[in-house]
Amino acid sequence: MNDFDDLFEKQVKHRDEVEETPIDDFYRKISNQRKNLYMFLIYILSSFLFSFAALMISNNMFPNPDAIRENIVIVSEPSVDVNYDEGLAPVSAVISGVFLNNSEYDFPVFWVDIELFDNTNNSLGIFSFSKDKLLSGQNYSLIETVDITGEPVRYELHYGFDLGSIFFIVINLLQVVIASVLFLVIDFQSFKSNWKIFKNKFGNHIGQIVVGFFLVFLALYAAQMILEFFHVTETSENELTIQGLFAANPTQLALLFLLLCVFTPIVEEVIFRKVLFNFIEPRTNSLVAIIGSGAIFGLMHVLAFGDFIQSIPYIFMGLMFGYIYYRAKKNIFVTIGVHFLNNFYVFIAYVLVLYEII
Repeated sequence: MNDFDDLFEKQVKHRDEVEETPIDDFYRKISNQRKNLYMFLIYILSSFLFSFAALMISNNMFPNPDAIRENIVIVSEPSVDVNYDEGLAPVSAVISGVFLNNSEYDFPVFWVDIELFDNTNNSLGIFSFSKDKLLSGQNYSLIETVDITGEPVRYELHYGFDLGSIFFIVINLLQVVIASVLFLVIDFQSFKSNWKIFKNKFGNHIGQIVVGFFLVFLALYAAQMILEFFHVTETSENELTIQGLFAANPTQLALLFLLLCVFTPIVEEVIFRKVLFNFIEPRTNSLVAIIGSGAIFGLMHVLAFGDFIQSIPYIFMGLMFGYIYYRAKKNIFVTIGVHFLNNFYVFIAYVLVLYEII
């Protein structure tokens, strides 16, 4: 090695250690804001486009849904027969009824919702039933046993038809997969940097994910206590919708796993943490960013249904995700991991109930 080689090595080392100047930092932040804006727009546009596509497909198959629904005949009015246990409060009820598809259309799925009420007009729960492929001219004979806590004196009946849960799973899965791929393309260097840091301190980050999962669990427990304080016992419409997607079909469950446990955590964490958190924080502070992004996260889960009191658990969950993101030094893979564990836990619980294991 000669003197010139030594000089060259020193120059290279010096160049690598040059700190980012204020102007470099300024342009980097501008670039990140632009990328975050692109990802936010992709999220909004993809949600709108796939919802519009689902609506168009549905309208094409069923051009006049109100008229079609009028041709559903209630052959036998639903009845609720309560089983009593030695004079104590009722513990189960048999719900039965017969419906006729008197329209010219075949229904991929025919559904019935029955909400039971006691003598004080308190809801005893909404019970949902469905039949796949109710063809034109066919009957649906409903007879199901349900567990209840209380004595029903009346019910409210709702029924209709749709394209089936697997259709909506595929539509939503396509949306989040495409959004995830576009996110990766737009902000590849940031994801690459986060993943490198995640791998270099793999054990530490896995520990953060596990601890984060338990923190989310505690946050949800606290939220449930608040709901009980306000005498809210109903399940959120968002949760009921998710429950309705589960069926004893391996293909459907595999697609649902990809939707709920893999791609939804990726998309939601990128939007609500990487984009919204990092939009709010520079303009305020970390605490406001945690609260703001968490509140928006929670409200977005109930906005379509309007049951805003049910946003409390989702807001608490969003607050905890924001805190974990902050504590993990904004490594997006940590919160994606926590979100995955939370959704996976719920997924497994529903599968076990579906197959009557628990």
